[in-house]
Amino acid sequence: MEIIDTWLKRKREAIALYKYLAEGASLDSLKRLFAALHDEEKRHLERIAILKKQTEHERGIDSDANVVSMLFSQIVNDRGIESLGKDEVRFYREVMEYEKNAIDEYESLIEHAGDNVIKQNMHSMVTHKKQNFEIMKDLCIFISKQQSAR
Repeated sequence: MEIIDTWLKRKREAIALYKYLAEGASLDSLKRLFAALHDEEKRHLERIAILKKQTEHERGIDSDANVVSMLFSQIVNDRGIESLGKDEVRFYREVMEYEKNAIDEYESLIEHAGDNVIKQNMHSMVTHKKQNFEIMKDLCIFISKQQSAR
């Protein structure tokens, strides 16, 4: 259960991070993106808590990729994107690094997990974290291009 406890801790950190980002983002489109990621992390936390109580049942961790994709397209069309400060973009790069570190940690935990149900769910979580990493990377690239075009 130590692996699941570590997993739960990381989920709580991600929830706090995305809540902070949603509250502090300067554009409504960014607020919606981070709020969606926050809500997704909360749902995952609930599922992991269930997994902890019932490890004999398989429970998948699905990504809300369609919702996030729709929100990202709103950011692309947001005319205020060019006005974002460099500090805000730098912070988003730090979030990208956070996601990368979470991927590395989860992959390490998978190696030590003895339970196949836990391993299967953690593989799903790595996939989810990789999606979040790509979202943050794409966001940083897009914002940087917009800023350099001004």
